Amino acid sequence: MRLPDSSFRLPQFRNTSWNTSLEIVRGKESAYYLQKFIEFRIVTLSYKDRIDGIEARIDYTFKNDKLTKVSYIITQIDSY
Repeated sequence: MRLPDSSFRLPQFRNTSWNTSLEIVRGKESAYYLQKFIEFRIVTLSYKDRIDGIEARIDYTFKNDKLTKVSYIITQIDSY
């Protein structure tokens, strides 16, 4: 298997990049801030926003102060 060269970049997500620090993500995210959760040295920042008109929670997960995961959780009851 061939590994990507050093110019390889993962696509951006919500105006930020993977492996970005918590402080940079916090500064760039414009959605309504909900909470910060820390468990086993993994930090999650939660925000509330509308995605294509559907109410959702956005969770950014950081390990060693680097963005490793982002999830959308649909919170609008009548969204399906």
